[in-house]
Amino acid sequence: MFAQPSLLKRLMFSILTLSFILWCTVLLFMINELKIFHDHFVAINLETTAQQQLSVVKEIPNEEAIAHYANENDRLQKNMYKKLSIYASQYYLQIWRGEKIIYSAADLPITKPLLSDLQHLTNVQPLREEKPWLAWSESTTNADITVRVLQSPPFGFSVSYRSVGFYLIPFLISVPFLFFPVWWAISRGLRPLNKIAAEIVTRTYANLSNISDTPYRELSPIVIAVNRLMEKINSRIQREQEFLHDAAHELKTPLAVIQLNSELLISTTDPLTQQMALDGIQKGVARATRTTHQLLASSRTDNHLYNREVSVIINLTQLLQDRLAQWMSLALQKNIEIELEAPCACELKVDLESITLLIDNLIDNAIKYSDNGSIIQVCLIKTPTTITLQISDQGCGIPEDYREKVFERFFRLNQKDSYGTGLGLSIVKRVVQQHAATIELSHNQEELRRGLRVIIKFSRHLL
Repeated sequence: MFAQPSLLKRLMFSILTLSFILWCTVLLFMINELKIFHDHFVAINLETTAQQQLSVVKEIPNEEAIAHYANENDRLQKNMYKKLSIYASQYYLQIWRGEKIIYSAADLPITKPLLSDLQHLTNVQPLREEKPWLAWSESTTNADITVRVLQSPPFGFSVSYRSVGFYLIPFLISVPFLFFPVWWAISRGLRPLNKIAAEIVTRTYANLSNISDTPYRELSPIVIAVNRLMEKINSRIQREQEFLHDAAHELKTPLAVIQLNSELLISTTDPLTQQMALDGIQKGVARATRTTHQLLASSRTDNHLYNREVSVIINLTQLLQDRLAQWMSLALQKNIEIELEAPCACELKVDLESITLLIDNLIDNAIKYSDNGSIIQVCLIKTPTTITLQISDQGCGIPEDYREKVFERFFRLNQKDSYGTGLGLSIVKRVVQQHAATIELSHNQEELRRGLRVIIKFSRHLL
């Protein structure tokens, strides 16, 4: 099984890889520069060498001594090449006295250079190689002694085994001295990150306080992001705790009503009292059921509030028609008329489940708090920049002092209201926030200070 990935190992490997790439780049650059230098000065080198050899050879009195000197010169040059060479480049010597060849290195033609070849860089074809060699020829004034110096062509040079060591050994020696300082530097540099990690480990659901600030610029974004996450989680936990506390409180009343009426139903034989107990049980069950449904709806809304990837483009007019049709039976029980004024098509990108909850809660409240025989008006207005949903009823309305308070969970204007849970407008508010919309409450009939008008504005940029 593979070991867990390490950031330290990753950084070390990256640095060593970059160092190796840099070394290869420098090596190639040096080799290229040396080849350019060699190619540029090859003629000068050959000319100088040929003149030096001629000046020595013409002072030697006999041919045997000349041949011995040339042979010894080639041997010394070969030994020097083995010890000091960087490129596989070596000089070769040929000597003539008159038309007679006195000395020639192996596998070279013994044809004497022409007069036109003297003091010029020429090409000579070896006997066993395909590529020609470079040559420079010099001769005495009376053409008694002729010397030709040859060299393999620059484009045929290759790095010898000794020159590989010349370049590779420094790199191999420097790796340990590079590795340990870099390892120490990276380990020391990661200590502040390890300190932050140690602080995060100590946090629990009971302690979500901010971690300590860091003086390091690179780590500040991490600290800020973690602290923001801590604050969000802490806020969410507090809301959930408040929600559970309020939910338990709200469910306690209908459950108590159910229990009392159940005990009454068991303890009495009076038909009228039994009927009253049954009615109480039914009302308690209805209220508990409604409260439970609203709690579940509120929880789903909270989950969707943090998930922006569930939105779809819908025809808001069609959705309003469908939802109003679902509520018509309840409206007819109170002889309430619902009017819809909307364009044929009104497209908007929304979370379908959340927007359905918004419409249902607003229509439910409008029907519940409207008088018998009244009218509920639903209006959808489309402009180039906004889409406005407006719902107006003829109920008791909401006083101005409570128009912000009603969006809190479990808040009810009339605490004796046995039908409300105090969650409807709270759900509506969170759906509005989810869609980056605005909501406004006002009187539907300002002169009578009655009725409620809810105005929700969606931005068209959501499309």
